[in-house]
Amino acid sequence: PASSCPCHVCQVAAIDALNGPQEYLRDRLRLLHKRRDILVAGLNQVRGWSALSSEGAFYVYASCAGLIGARAPGGHTLEDDVAIAKYLLEQAHVVTVPGTAFGLSPFIRFSFGTSTDRVSEAVDRIRTATSQLEGIRA
Repeated sequence: PASSCPCHVCQVAAIDALNGPQEYLRDRLRLLHKRRDILVAGLNQVRGWSALSSEGAFYVYASCAGLIGARAPGGHTLEDDVAIAKYLLEQAHVVTVPGTAFGLSPFIRFSFGTSTDRVSEAVDRIRTATSQLEGIRA
């Protein structure tokens, strides 16, 4: 049998991190909540999207069910969340992960672990790219 554990230095560092000043974490949490709220509110204002606030991560899973079957410029049909993620990458230059990768189709995973300006810009790009689709269901 083999046994393993974190080295002593890592254990001491973890104790200090848990018992040390927490102000930075509270400030960081407020900033992440602000970014999450910008993303969720922004997506919910775009026809075809629906998002709820996440509580424990810096990701939001947004339903893209209203976009399935929509036609992109050029005529191709967005058949699933994978196609929608690809469309966002190519048309909006927004990187996402299709929910299929997590067994959560028809959802798209968005990260808000970047700057507030980038989150706002991503929402604007998603809005613009989505407005170019035909046949969006509410």
